[in-house]
Amino acid sequence: MAQSTREIKRRISSVNSTKQITRAMEMVAAAKLRRAQQRVEDNRPYEEKMRQAIFRILNQAKTISHPLMESKGQDLPAGHIIMAADRGLCGGYNVNVAKAAAEHIGENKESTKIIAVGKYVRDYFKKRDYNVISEYLDIEDYPSFDRPQMIAEAVEQMFSDGVIGEVYLTFAEFQNAMIQRPVTRKILPMSKEAFLPPEEESENADDTEQNNQDPAETAGLEDQIYKFEPSAGAVLGGLLSSYMKSTLFRALLESKASEQGARMTAMKNATDNAEDMIEELTLSYNKARQGAITQEILEVVSGAEAAK
Repeated sequence: MAQSTREIKRRISSVNSTKQITRAMEMVAAAKLRRAQQRVEDNRPYEEKMRQAIFRILNQAKTISHPLMESKGQDLPAGHIIMAADRGLCGGYNVNVAKAAAEHIGENKESTKIIAVGKYVRDYFKKRDYNVISEYLDIEDYPSFDRPQMIAEAVEQMFSDGVIGEVYLTFAEFQNAMIQRPVTRKILPMSKEAFLPPEEESENADDTEQNNQDPAETAGLEDQIYKFEPSAGAVLGGLLSSYMKSTLFRALLESKASEQGARMTAMKNATDNAEDMIEELTLSYNKARQGAITQEILEVVSGAEAAK
């Protein structure tokens, strides 16, 4: 029985050490999440204004086109950018993103070229014999614009050269610390529909709210006339390329926020489980100790009775 209590005490000490580690990781992830979430929110207005600018050009110059908006044909392979984490200990975040991408690829495995962002994605798809043509690893917790710019330029070049006919992007869309939703979007070739105003602004706006706004702000984007220098096509080309980079940058920011949110939640669950386990072990220890004391008392009483 004494050996049993020593073993239980050792396990309590071990679980308590693990709990301290998981609590520290939870606190670090929470601090990183706040900053990552702020960067996501700060980037959204920039991307929205760029989307509006592109929509104005496309709406004003009805016949304008650009190579990034032109289909390359059905026989070319597709490119698929997949973003996940370099590290684990973040619950089901990595595997959920990878499975969402694999499900989208489906039976087109042989005709899909994968651009892996993060070590988990690279390892997951290489082990399953997918065609991983490039990898971007060791992404910072607070990414700069350099990485998405590099990825966008490489993908645009492959698309322009006819190496790939379309490009998809899979990443975890950040909603809150508890919810990260894997999404897959087609980013090349771009379509005019991708730049339409959101439904809540263009179709479902509240009448009273509209009446309280400045008419200049509520005027439809299609009613605004612009003069483009040197030409609408040149301006559109620069904006589409910048929008591509901005899209990848936002996806990378949301991926990092999702990673930290998932890690914080996973570490909190691990800490809670450790506390529950310590309570159970402590109860077992007390029972074992009580049993040992009772056994000793019985032995003393039995010895005293035998001595009479």
